[in-house]
Amino acid sequence: MINRKKIYNPESNENTKDRKIFGGDPTGIFELNDIKYKWAYNLWEVMLNNTWFK
Repeated sequence: MINRKKIYNPESNENTKDRKIFGGDPTGIFELNDIKYKWAYNLWEVMLNNTWFK
């Protein structure tokens, strides 16, 4: 039997320095005010401005 990984933990207290793609404690919150990498925010802005849906 495979154990399921939680995709949302409402009691998570993980901050941006501890975020991980795999093996982290999922908060389910996409927070752009306190970001780990500035280049990621700039890339997000470019992608958002180049899309046809909003």
